[in-house]
Amino acid sequence: MNSCRNCLLNLDLNPPLPNGGCPNCGVKPLDFKTEKFAAAAPEAEILSSPNTKGIPVFSSFFKITKQLIFNPTIFFQENNQSILSEDGLSSALSYAIVIIWLSAFSNFIWKSLAAIALRSRISDLLQISSDIFDTPFGTNSMQAFEGTFGAFREKIVSLFFGAGAMVLTPFTALLKLVFLALFIHIAVKLFFKSIVDAPQRYGTTLKILSFASAPWIFCIIPGFGILIAMILEFCIAVIGLREVYKTTTTRATIAVLFPEILVLFFFFAILAFFLIVFLGLFRLAF
Repeated sequence: MNSCRNCLLNLDLNPPLPNGGCPNCGVKPLDFKTEKFAAAAPEAEILSSPNTKGIPVFSSFFKITKQLIFNPTIFFQENNQSILSEDGLSSALSYAIVIIWLSAFSNFIWKSLAAIALRSRISDLLQISSDIFDTPFGTNSMQAFEGTFGAFREKIVSLFFGAGAMVLTPFTALLKLVFLALFIHIAVKLFFKSIVDAPQRYGTTLKILSFASAPWIFCIIPGFGILIAMILEFCIAVIGLREVYKTTTTRATIAVLFPEILVLFFFFAILAFFLIVFLGLFRLAF
């Protein structure tokens, strides 16, 4: 029996409309399937909002990373409304966690290779020493070298077992982003002008900082990779705040530096407190 999937009307006894719709409810079989699928589908893990272009984070991971690093202004301009929307926070955080985990993995690999190379050099030195020094003095020297080498070998082992720390990297990175975004968002509220088209939400600030972590992919470069990542992350965060919240570069820079400014303020405040206490005790003593 052929029946309507919406109202269960027998279509054998009640022929469908010319357009294929049910004569009772008017729903087409294709429309019904589409509506059911849309209702059952979970929220898409993309930064999207009505009437705006979405950002498929995972399907275009390297494309997004490349644009964020080399042309962040266009990225934040094109995806302004998507970032300002209340959707897509989980995608932005996932993107940041993947980037930071890749950077942690790269750092671990380079440290391990450096440690292995250094251990090989020490082994060569020990072998040369054993060939040259065949005296009691040489024996004592060899014992000292072997003791040093044993301690170094233990550090190598602990370094390899330290790979388990990478499991915690996503959680620590998430906590760092959450607290950093909190302080920066306080600066956004204090120093940025409120604009109707750019509501100042904490989630929006968190998204901007999540995308600003893109340069940490440069940790695949040993040595200078971390320095490059830190500089570019700061610049992208400033550009992101400026473009999304429609503010000036100066205000955006102050907002990004706000956590460091607070740390310096408390440091000097504590230093001034102890200095005042010390001067008070000095006067009492003399």
